[in-house]
Amino acid sequence: MITGYLHTFANFKDWELMQSWRGIYPKMMNGQTELILKPESGVAIINGIGGNGMTFSFGLCEDYIGGR
Repeated sequence: MITGYLHTFANFKDWELMQSWRGIYPKMMNGQTELILKPESGVAIINGIGGNGMTFSFGLCEDYIGGR
């Protein structure tokens, strides 16, 4: 669908699709919006989930690190 739409306004010499990606957004079932794991001392895994990662991540990490 995306490349079909792209054909309506763009013109490329080669339309071969070189790579694709399909992501799956996990969803917390307990109402939380972030996942923070501490697998060992000095290591934190911080993930804004449900499609919020790119938008939410910098503020979430800043708040987490600032509050330590």
